[in-house]
Amino acid sequence: MPKHPNLIVGHALKSAKLTTLQAYVLGRYMDGLRQREIAEELGISRPVVAKTIKVSITKLRSVWPRYNEIVCTQRKILSGE
Repeated sequence: MPKHPNLIVGHALKSAKLTTLQAYVLGRYMDGLRQREIAEELGISRPVVAKTIKVSITKLRSVWPRYNEIVCTQRKILSGE
């Protein structure tokens, strides 16, 4: 496991080029808030929140394979392979 997994996640988020709204909504959703709660907090509809989450996850999935390779490489280096 990498020493600083949050750095890798941070790089993935940056590479995915999420908008400020997408990053915020996804972060709140990952914090455990329900879509309805996020919608109320931002003054937008729940379907908009749902679509924002879906688009954000799609963007992250498009860049994640590169970061998975980095993690595997870091593991090999740390284990001395």
